[in-house]
Amino acid sequence: MSLGIKARNRSNEVINASVTKARGVRSVSTFWLAWWMAVIFTVTKLFHLGMPLPYRTAPLSDYVYGVLVATASDNLFALAAGAVAGLSLFALSRWPRAQRTAWYLWLVVFTAFILYAIISAFVFGYTSVPITRPLLRAAGDWGNMRSSVMAFVGPKTSAALIGGPLAYLGLVFLTRWFPGVPRSRAVRIAQGFLIVGILAQFAYARHAQPQWTRRPDHRIALNPHWTLFTSCALGVVEHPIVLPTDIPAEYDGDFLPVRERGATTRPAYALPFETAHRPRHVIVYVLESTSTQFLGLYGSRFKTTPRLESEAAHSIVFDNITCHVGMTPCSLVAINSADYPRPVWAANVYDPSHPLNQPGTLLSEVLKQAGYRTLALTSSDFQFAYQRGYLEGRFDTIWDKRDLGAPELVSWGTADSAMVDKLLTWIDAGKDRAAPFFAMCWTNQTHHPYTLSPGQQEREMGGVTIPPPADGSVVNRYLNVLAEEDRQLGRLIDGIRQRGLADDTLLAIIGDHGEGLNWPHQSLGHGFRIYQENVNVPCILWCPGLFHEKRRIGTVASQIDLAPTLTDILGIAPASTWQGHSLFDPNRPSRAYFYGANNDYLLGMREGDWKYIYNATTGYDELYDLKIDPLEQNDISAQNPKVCHDLRRRVGAWVRHLDEHGAGVKP
Repeated sequence: MSLGIKARNRSNEVINASVTKARGVRSVSTFWLAWWMAVIFTVTKLFHLGMPLPYRTAPLSDYVYGVLVATASDNLFALAAGAVAGLSLFALSRWPRAQRTAWYLWLVVFTAFILYAIISAFVFGYTSVPITRPLLRAAGDWGNMRSSVMAFVGPKTSAALIGGPLAYLGLVFLTRWFPGVPRSRAVRIAQGFLIVGILAQFAYARHAQPQWTRRPDHRIALNPHWTLFTSCALGVVEHPIVLPTDIPAEYDGDFLPVRERGATTRPAYALPFETAHRPRHVIVYVLESTSTQFLGLYGSRFKTTPRLESEAAHSIVFDNITCHVGMTPCSLVAINSADYPRPVWAANVYDPSHPLNQPGTLLSEVLKQAGYRTLALTSSDFQFAYQRGYLEGRFDTIWDKRDLGAPELVSWGTADSAMVDKLLTWIDAGKDRAAPFFAMCWTNQTHHPYTLSPGQQEREMGGVTIPPPADGSVVNRYLNVLAEEDRQLGRLIDGIRQRGLADDTLLAIIGDHGEGLNWPHQSLGHGFRIYQENVNVPCILWCPGLFHEKRRIGTVASQIDLAPTLTDILGIAPASTWQGHSLFDPNRPSRAYFYGANNDYLLGMREGDWKYIYNATTGYDELYDLKIDPLEQNDISAQNPKVCHDLRRRVGAWVRHLDEHGAGVKP
């Protein structure tokens, strides 16, 4: 009896061990971990690519081609991650408990991969680039970015961020037990074909890369996880900028500072207006994230600038001024120092911890030497991206959102009305002094998320159909904020008049960079593209005592030319370090240079009506004739290879100069 019981128990132990072993084989398989991760990766890419719906005009083959190329690196990443996880579990096969623990740890890691893929999909929808170290560096700190980031967090975003990982977990556990992954020959053969298929897909994507990179969204084909890892952990940078080697030495003449041009005093040419009574005071008013695209003063069908239009009789309006880089800190450098801002692709030549710490002389320093009291003022945050460190010691007073005595409107800062109030208070504080004043003021409400002022009612600007993929509600809100900026400028002008300073004050209004709103190009935000809506900024000089009629000037120029223009009008010699030229100088180069480096390395220039863009990452040119194609819809680079070659050499000379000098000219 005892022997029979022992035999039965032994038999049950063998059976239970077999069952446990069988279950163990299924429980530790990483197949479904990798499979469902690849599936959800594909879904995140479809979020950008869309679905082949009936209204789409492109053939289905183009859509399939796009899906194959866009998901190839994701599938390879999932295959590699599954293989690494599988090998780690195989190494633990002698320790079943440790093996199961490792499987759950890999489940957590793969779920984190899913969450990051969803986050990256939303970021890509705005930036057209996966998250990288340069993008994180450009974004700055969370404290300021908070409002812009939270503007994208709605019900759909929250559902995706929560539902995606939960769906992944549910699918993994469902398929882990049913049907599982039986160890059969047929299953092994099927897995082999799957692996070969993924490798073949990746090979096809690599073969299609030269054609694929012509797409503006070509980086959708990058796996976001590997891209972030190589960018941050391995320090991998973009492909080197490849430019022509046959660059004439005389092209460097566009970038010479004043002292090397032999023009250390105010030039002798006549200004195109009466200068017997020059203004004494100067205000530079910088419009955040504002191009000429939606300004009524610049021909927009939207009535966003009624006050500026009414003041045009006392203004000179420049039509073709560009920013150099679509980023506020870079524009701060260009506007104030009249030097090109440091390139982001080159090593920080002077101070790696402070990208704005480049040599040069600011307009405020020139005017302080002439007896001016000076103020740097913003309704935003000068601590963002090293700006305060760049300004300190160069202005008498520096105030930002912390000093305005007004509540934050958004994380970026206060309402711009508080800045106007503070400026007028500062002017009043010195009204009994003999010294003239210079104030540089920087707005913030036109920055994303385009927040209206307290009590401002959004109205329908209307009148124009806004085509997709632009979001009509976002565009309308932006237009309302532009109209509010026009109103605040009106308040400032009224305040200047009420104080009897209009005839003695030169007000310079300029944009720091443009703003993409997916119209007319697929581009959101700033710093990523260099089409006209991204780089063509307003520039208006207002002074009733100096300008007695409306005047428009089509000179092709850029932000570094503003400071020399202002000293030209004031009759003060420019700084010897300035690379910019007065906009009234008949001998100035008729060219402007600019770049974008948050996505591909885009190098561009404007010469007359030619607008040239060179993608130094992919090697492709774009060329537009702005006289007949102001919206840059017809790329004529293929028909004008000689023009492209010459302009590419011009851009090459600029890049060479930036690389050699690190931007800025030493005093």
